[in-house]
Amino acid sequence: MPTYNHEKYISQAIESALAQETSYSYEILINDDCSTDSTRQIALEYEKKYPNKIRLIYPESNQGLMRSYQRLLGSAIGKYIAILESDDYWTDNKKLQKQIDFLESHPDFGLCVTDYQTVDEYNHVIKAYSKNDDAGRNGNWYGRILFGNFICAGTIVFKRTFYDSACNFGEYLSRGFMTFDYPLLLGISNISKCHYIHENTTSYRILGSSISHNDDYEKNMKFEKSIFDIQNYAIEKYGTGEYSAEEIRRSRIFSLMNKALISRKFSDFVYYAKLYKEKTFKGFVINKFPYLFYFQHILRGIKK
Repeated sequence: MPTYNHEKYISQAIESALAQETSYSYEILINDDCSTDSTRQIALEYEKKYPNKIRLIYPESNQGLMRSYQRLLGSAIGKYIAILESDDYWTDNKKLQKQIDFLESHPDFGLCVTDYQTVDEYNHVIKAYSKNDDAGRNGNWYGRILFGNFICAGTIVFKRTFYDSACNFGEYLSRGFMTFDYPLLLGISNISKCHYIHENTTSYRILGSSISHNDDYEKNMKFEKSIFDIQNYAIEKYGTGEYSAEEIRRSRIFSLMNKALISRKFSDFVYYAKLYKEKTFKGFVINKFPYLFYFQHILRGIKK
């Protein structure tokens, strides 16, 4: 559990992990990245109360999310590892048992995920997600994940042996990746099968300050570009799966272009529109007449 300045949410995250009903022992690892609020104190109190269950890691200086994950993975000793960030929480007390039961009985599967819901800062449900991206894939997910990640990080459970075989944290850091779960998913899905349990087990909190849903346009675009970097890294290392490199590139450019359009960043929209080459009439208009497309979109928004 990586954490930084989540005093409002960390207790709920920890309690949801403590509530897991399993037939085996497990450890809750928490890395506090030098929070400036009471997050660390809250975590310390839990560690004191549950010394055989919780272990707190606290570096001397703030080093960011990726370094937090590196320390957590370096400290983990379990056969299986689950991801839970400190502003999210699990809603099914048997989540871990269900996922690990499946992975234990299927040695060629290295990863198991579930459905989830998004919530706001007050735990009000925004949307429940029941996805079918796994349908017809027989556990072979690499290409689909490369094209676009459909997995909520807080639902992930993976086998440590597959992580050790497929993932290289040193490369992730040297390339400046901003998120851990996406390269993890790509690495493991490239060498193993993956399983989806179609049950809602997790609440993923949407906050304006979160790395993937940031209200700051520049930070949001920086994250989106990092996803593009991760995709290019995976293509170089593992290939493109069932998609072409151009299809993957076009999908990411469309995402960047759309964010620029929604945020009314005219110059950015034009830049990405000129890179966007889809063989449809709409794609032709966007690429050849970005100014026209942009302003008619703005006018439609004003009329609404």
